Amino acid sequence: MSFQNITAINAVAVAAGAANDPVPIQLDYSLNEILIYVKNIGDSTNLTVLLESSPDAEGVFKAPLQTCTLSTTTRTAVIPVSNVPAYIFVTATNSDSSNATTYSVIISKRA
Repeated sequence: MSFQNITAINAVAVAAGAANDPVPIQLDYSLNEILIYVKNIGDSTNLTVLLESSPDAEGVFKAPLQTCTLSTTTRTAVIPVSNVPAYIFVTATNSDSSNATTYSVIISKRA
């Protein structure tokens, strides 16, 4: 069994003590199971990443999918998704008021 990795968000900056606007990721309608990897690349000791699912590109009907909190100790989280939505919205909040950071999101699917 082989997997294909798609870098959905690559090294997006989050200022110290700030939050980013939600970033939409459109998913392939034929997917039925994926793994989402979220990585804190920078120096934040408290980066919370909220993943929300939505059937629409505008996010009118967003629903929480998973929240993960990353730090300099726990840098990566993996979220399995068995019911793949049309869109995933990603919002990063850096609660570390001293350190800016960057984060990436990779989606892994069966090839």
